[in-house]
Amino acid sequence: MQENQEKKRSTRARLRYSKTVSYDIESETCPRCHSSSLFDLDTSLDCLNCSLEFNKSELSIYDPENMLAEEEKSNIVALLIRFCLEDIEHSRN
Repeated sequence: MQENQEKKRSTRARLRYSKTVSYDIESETCPRCHSSSLFDLDTSLDCLNCSLEFNKSELSIYDPENMLAEEEKSNIVALLIRFCLEDIEHSRN
């Protein structure tokens, strides 16, 4: 547990000096479950409560209530690809 907290602190310290995303991690909550237990990664925030991952760059663009987690976006893309492939297969027959 202590090791995880130290990792979070070092990641936060590193990101404070990064110019890629400008927001305050301490004031952020999970867009889905509103927990403040977030693990700060380079390009995303992982919620330790609901286990969803959110893209940091989208936090300043979209309303948090309407944001999709990375897994949800991947599932949507996978479904679209599957439907396209089924459509191509159907049109060949």
